Amino acid sequence: MGGTASMMGVQDNTQVYVPPFAIAGASDTQALTLTIERYGDPGDNVPGSVSAVYDFHFDQDGVTIDENHTFTVTMSFQLPQGMSQQDFEDTLEIAYFDAGKQAWLTDGIANVRINWANSTVMFEVSHLTRFVAFAHIKFSNITINVEKAKISWDHGDIHLNGKLYLPEGFWMDNLDRAGSAVITLAGVEVADQSVEFEIKGKKGDKWEYKDKKNVNGTIKEFKADWREGKFDYHGDDGFHIRTHSIGGEETTLCIHTRHVSGAFTVAINGTTIAYDEERNITTDIEYEPQKKDNSRVHFTLPFQLTPEMPIEVSGAIELTINVADYYKGGYAKFKLKSIFDSGLFPQGAGSLPDTLAYVISLGDGVDMISGSDLISSWRKKDHKHWEYK
Repeated sequence: MGGTASMMGVQDNTQVYVPPFAIAGASDTQALTLTIERYGDPGDNVPGSVSAVYDFHFDQDGVTIDENHTFTVTMSFQLPQGMSQQDFEDTLEIAYFDAGKQAWLTDGIANVRINWANSTVMFEVSHLTRFVAFAHIKFSNITINVEKAKISWDHGDIHLNGKLYLPEGFWMDNLDRAGSAVITLAGVEVADQSVEFEIKGKKGDKWEYKDKKNVNGTIKEFKADWREGKFDYHGDDGFHIRTHSIGGEETTLCIHTRHVSGAFTVAINGTTIAYDEERNITTDIEYEPQKKDNSRVHFTLPFQLTPEMPIEVSGAIELTINVADYYKGGYAKFKLKSIFDSGLFPQGAGSLPDTLAYVISLGDGVDMISGSDLISSWRKKDHKHWEYK
């Protein structure tokens, strides 16, 4: 038993190939219907730059892919605006939707390849569900730590508070001032909205969105308060080196030499800073003395300092500094409030499953990064509230 199911068209050009003997749960003579359903438009309901989402399923219950076989899926895609073919190839991930976890996952997908002639991607799968082609820096690469969550069933609102940890190499200056959230309560999607932040704070490190209207299915408030990462090494020999600021494209590094004698050189990520015995400085990067005698100087490194970069010091001081040992990563404290229609839940606080799933994204277009998680264990549940802490 085998065959091919197809959805053809200008935007679709999508099919599933079923090899012989690859189906379990059906007789050899039984005729089966495999349905391909196009779900939404490019970018809908999933984080990242994507093609349309496709759902593949048998119409008959109990029919699955045999555990020793795979199906071949050919799925159309759209190259995101501003992205090169090489970037697409380097960042492509195929993901499927796990309904139980309310999250996009990548296991059970193999042999991914691209056909540029007809803009399709092919891959092998061991199960059928909803699939999507992500072309992104990374899939789900924001780490979300929700510290507090509260659902008010009588008022129809959801509050989330916590921290967003960005991947190495990213900071707020890498991102457009935009964000989005998809919130699913008790298995029902109650909010899916993109927002543009108002930028506040001396460093532009306070992003805020507020909507004074109380409209069901919307985000009422979304704030991100950015806290920079820090590196600080203070040796017993008096040598002190730390960061003044860490951005996505550059780092301000501060070197203190008040208690250091002799000439030495600092090397990091291809950049060299040399001090002679009188603290005269030789380097190719920009710097600004904070003291007349150069005992404290700010250097502008043309890259983001990340934990895996060692710092080599030679000369009067001989040491290798493992940046990760003295590094504290940056994060954004966030606050998110959304409004939902209580009428969607006749059982109110007794609704099942008793879960809250969320996808939070920052930025826009190719550089948008996202993360997702699920709350299923609550500190308090009564007829009015669910609370997590």
